[in-house]
Amino acid sequence: MSPGFGGAIIAAMWRDDLDLLSVQDAKAINVYGNSMLPLYRHGDQLIVSATVPVRIGDRVIIETRDKRQLCGTLFHKAEDFLGINLGGQKRKETLIKASDIEFLGRVIWASQ
Repeated sequence: MSPGFGGAIIAAMWRDDLDLLSVQDAKAINVYGNSMLPLYRHGDQLIVSATVPVRIGDRVIIETRDKRQLCGTLFHKAEDFLGINLGGQKRKETLIKASDIEFLGRVIWASQ
């Protein structure tokens, strides 16, 4: 995992469909700036897991091999590429080749 996605869970947080204590690889991400509005704003904390399966409609964090970091909502999942609606104010759809993805994590909790 990239140094930009560092951190660890300090306290247990719960969702009805996921036992966060059972997620071994969860990482905390702090949101800086407002480029991800309206999804997330400056100061929000996200708990992200690369091992929890992603599904259409999930919010995801992606880091590409060229170190671009993207956050959005998954709208398409295929073996060779993913489609996400970027979470920023522009709200544009983006297709990313699976071979270009270094890290893919599902946002499993947000401090909003």
